[in-house]
Amino acid sequence: KFGRRKYYRGHKVEGVWVLGMVERTLRRRIILISLENRKSQTLINIIKKYVHPESFIYTDCWKGYSDIKKEFASHKTINHSVTFVDFINNVHTNTIEGNWAGIKQSLPVQYRTKDRILKYLIRFILKKEHNDNILKEVIKLLL
Repeated sequence: KFGRRKYYRGHKVEGVWVLGMVERTLRRRIILISLENRKSQTLINIIKKYVHPESFIYTDCWKGYSDIKKEFASHKTINHSVTFVDFINNVHTNTIEGNWAGIKQSLPVQYRTKDRILKYLIRFILKKEHNDNILKEVIKLLL
């Protein structure tokens, strides 16, 4: 979630939930989508829109991801309370976790709201994928 509690405790966190997906290839293409809700079916519908059914999906053990295995060829999980990397099966979420750190570092707290976050997510994706020629890519999107 893009928000923070004061002193990490107390009241409900204000902010925006974002679903992130990273392709495990040399290109490392990324998709970032702000969510209206975190229901399992909402997540599955979004993932199905962007991810091929024969893809391998790696997530942590959060319950919202539990039905993914019904829709995709393979869904492997990593239990972060036990370990962060399963070296035997090459299961980890480090790729997306590294991106979360980069996004949160570059995103001012005052822009972590539903109506302001979209342009920052788009900017992060464009910069990550087209850093060498971002202006050219923006013009292509506008045409």
